[in-house]
Amino acid sequence: MPEEPKKEVAPEAKSKPAEEKLSPEEEGKRGLLARGRVSLIIDSYDDLFSDFDSRDFSKRALSDDFLREAKKISVDMDVQEKAFEVRFLIPKALRKLEDEKIIRKRLKEHFRKHFKMLEGGRNAIVRKGALLSIAGFAMMLGATIIRTMESSEILFIVLLVVLEPAGWFSLWFGLDQIFYIAAEKRHDLTFYSKMSRAEIIFEDY
Repeated sequence: MPEEPKKEVAPEAKSKPAEEKLSPEEEGKRGLLARGRVSLIIDSYDDLFSDFDSRDFSKRALSDDFLREAKKISVDMDVQEKAFEVRFLIPKALRKLEDEKIIRKRLKEHFRKHFKMLEGGRNAIVRKGALLSIAGFAMMLGATIIRTMESSEILFIVLLVVLEPAGWFSLWFGLDQIFYIAAEKRHDLTFYSKMSRAEIIFEDY
């Protein structure tokens, strides 16, 4: 008895894997995250602050975990972007508008303060490096002048022996301060610059 031909199943009739269904709450979270520049979901306002500091929100120290996460997320943001936003998504039942005003002000104060501190520290390093480099160049120039005199006096020989290595060391140490030590602070400086200019927004989910 001949076998019955197998029926071809049209592509559109083939079963498709069921799409993941999200609860209205999860869909709301995804929508808010997509809209925000930097969006962080928090369980309560306490997530932004240190567990070891029991002061009120206006004075309380910020959480290291929060700062680390904010730095990680903000890495790809354009530092020149003026419309920079930081959105905190918090359960609707826990929102307190008065607390949010205090927290917003506390965050701004923290970021501005640390930005100024880092900027001042970097500028001091650059100034120190520049002075060392200039001093090193001057010592090398002095050693060059002494060498051209071709004097056999012991004083000139001692000066030459001292000035040449000291000049090289000061020059390169100063340049190292400018181009490497100061550059190490650039990432933190960029982060605090962004955050000090950011618009801080609280939204519920």
